[in-house]
Amino acid sequence: MKKTSLTVASLFIISICSAAYSQEVYVVKSGDQLWNIASKYTPEGATVHQEIVAIYEANPGAFQYANMNSLRTNVEIKIPENETVLAVSEKDATDTLSKHHTEWKQGIRENQSEMNKSSNSTEPLGKQLKQINTEIASVKNEIQAVLNDITVSLHVLEQNM
Repeated sequence: MKKTSLTVASLFIISICSAAYSQEVYVVKSGDQLWNIASKYTPEGATVHQEIVAIYEANPGAFQYANMNSLRTNVEIKIPENETVLAVSEKDATDTLSKHHTEWKQGIRENQSEMNKSSNSTEPLGKQLKQINTEIASVKNEIQAVLNDITVSLHVLEQNM
């Protein structure tokens, strides 16, 4: 009986993984814009705004500065299922787009201001590099912790099979 329930559980996990891997993927090329990508995949009954927000929410790592206006190139983005897109309300989508646009515009102004300050900065380059390396090390540790969690989870699954 235990072996049968493990087999059923294993098949269930495999079917979930297969569904996740069968999801449509788009590779972002130089010059691609999120609006144009989203308009190709917008399901009937949804707006491009809803598709944009659904793509953004499904692929947070594909955007610099956590802003949908800063889509990275040469990344694979998962195209959300139609149900996921339709679950985003038009009002929420419009509000989210507006918020991201405002933050993006504000970020451009702040970056220009920061560039002007940094060009006049008296802080030694070595100190700036040390700060950057510290941030990189912190992110690397976070990634390693996630990988360790995944490894432990896989090991537990293997033991239960």
